[in-house]
Amino acid sequence: MELLFDHTFGKQEQQDLVVCRPYAIPESFEEAEMLDQGWLALDKPIYHEGRYQECFYQSRATRLNLKNYRAPKRTPQYGGKPIEIMEIIFP
Repeated sequence: MELLFDHTFGKQEQQDLVVCRPYAIPESFEEAEMLDQGWLALDKPIYHEGRYQECFYQSRATRLNLKNYRAPKRTPQYGGKPIEIMEIIFP
């Protein structure tokens, strides 16, 4: 499996939020194992190293328990404005 990272947003040195999406290009024998580990295939192949290849993305998510969350001592900011936390409750 070859791992690829799409660094979409953020700088570790300057911000609390960094968005970096992991992708993987599997060897032919690895697909079943990757599905068990939470990877799903993209709808379309990607162009990588001179050819189109099947690519998987990590479909598992991380959740934050807001009751236990303690904000850092300094206020997280984006574009000079404080980042607010929004709680989303699903039925």
